[in-house]
Amino acid sequence: MNYELSNHELVAIKTLKRCRTNKRFTNQRIDTMNKTYLLFIMFVLAIVELAAQRLKPDIVAPVQQAPEKEVIFSLTGHTAGMGLGLDYGFIKKSGLTHSIHLGLLSLKHPREIRQPSNGGIGSSLNAVSTYIYGKRNQLYSIHVGYGGKFYFSQKAKTQGIAIGVSYSAGPSLGLVKPYYLNLRTGQGDATPQAYTEENSATFLNDSEIQGASGFAYGWSELSVEPGAYIKAGLNFDWGSNQQQLAKMLEVGMMLDIYAKEISIMLTDDNQAIFPTLYASFQIGKRM
Repeated sequence: MNYELSNHELVAIKTLKRCRTNKRFTNQRIDTMNKTYLLFIMFVLAIVELAAQRLKPDIVAPVQQAPEKEVIFSLTGHTAGMGLGLDYGFIKKSGLTHSIHLGLLSLKHPREIRQPSNGGIGSSLNAVSTYIYGKRNQLYSIHVGYGGKFYFSQKAKTQGIAIGVSYSAGPSLGLVKPYYLNLRTGQGDATPQAYTEENSATFLNDSEIQGASGFAYGWSELSVEPGAYIKAGLNFDWGSNQQQLAKMLEVGMMLDIYAKEISIMLTDDNQAIFPTLYASFQIGKRM
């Protein structure tokens, strides 16, 4: 027996199917919206987290305290001799270093020429076989001064070579020590003698000279001449300013001035002013 649906029943069935279809579509739409909201929330949280990390203060390793003082020893070679130096410096935050300088150096006359003695070695004094002809005195200079140093850049705080300028000036004392030669006497032996008017003929007779007497002679006859010095140079620092070990090379000009001429040679061209060029290797400690 066949049963035919009325129009009202057909409409009700179609409406029910449409509702089921709309409900399924609505559920899919809700799922899509939920996923979109979830992605949006995750994106916002990621942005917030990144912003929070950016705003966090950076955690860095503790910085080593910059040195405030330095003690520098120097070995200097210059166009008129050699020298030793000591600098005690105070390092400022501006990069300028103020220092107290103490130095000892030898100063030679331009005419000094070392030559072998004709007498050779053989005396009981164990004489040195070389000497400087016509030399009357040896000159040593003590420098006590105030100086400074600054760099054109701050590159040496971390690495590399920093180039700077250094300067120093102050009073000096000229230590004048008689120059002794081993001179032959009438008996054939040699005795250490400084120059005098009485022995001038023997002192300048190279056939009577058996060499220089040595560094130890003449200190009891030392005389002092007041003076002043000034020097300036370029400083090359290839250590870091933050390191305790300091290593530098300095090259420049130096001027020693005395109140009167220093009689180094038995000539008439002695001088009171000694201009020199110098190169100094420096090593020390920063604290």
